[in-house]
Amino acid sequence: MSGGRASHGKWSPEEGACANVIVHRLVDQGLDPERELFVISPFRDVVAVLRRSLCQVVPRDRVGTVHTTQGKEADVVLLVLGAGGDMAGPRAWAASAPNLLDVAVSRARRRLFVVGDHDAWRGHRHFDVLARQLPCVSESGQAAVRALAPAHGCRCGGHRTP
Repeated sequence: MSGGRASHGKWSPEEGACANVIVHRLVDQGLDPERELFVISPFRDVVAVLRRSLCQVVPRDRVGTVHTTQGKEADVVLLVLGAGGDMAGPRAWAASAPNLLDVAVSRARRRLFVVGDHDAWRGHRHFDVLARQLPCVSESGQAAVRALAPAHGCRCGGHRTP
């Protein structure tokens, strides 16, 4: 995802909405969030909002910081970066060593989704490699992501965006 300029602290409502769509779409396709999914972020405040916004779909213990999932794996990992726009300090902290990104990426057995401000993160060490390796959905591509959003009657029983 590109953009994410309307962030509040390290949380980005746009990233949250995108994460919500991805999670609901995966559940609608048969993914069991209790066994097959981790939703992670480098930042606790991002995790706090994700837990509230995904509470009807993803169990609390499946949403956490990169560090809380260390040593655990899931078939699918959704990494929500946060700290978009002008939040250079938190991004620099997250990129200061390869460990954080390595732990995040290595949690995924099969699929990894990364939601974040591509333009903001791609200039940081280690994240530059990630940015080159994964396809990017630009702001103009957000309509395509939203088009994948489940109907109100999705299997998970709820579709909320923060």
